Amino acid sequence: LQNKESGEPESKIPREDEEEEPVKHREIKLRNYDPEDEELKKRKLPPGKPASVEDTVKEQLEAAKPEPIIDEV
Repeated sequence: LQNKESGEPESKIPREDEEEEPVKHREIKLRNYDPEDEELKKRKLPPGKPASVEDTVKEQLEAAKPEPIIDEV
């Protein structure tokens, strides 16, 4: 903000009525990044395992098969 009369910036006045809450940081979790720093290596997560989708794929393939229809002539 600038003072309208002089055009100089106004000095910031800290708020006394509000209490400062401590800043809560989330812990860093490294999934894909391979850090070189020892402190960051402690935060690296183990490699994830892919979920098994075999049953889901089999069900979808079975559902996609057409049922035989016999027409009598």
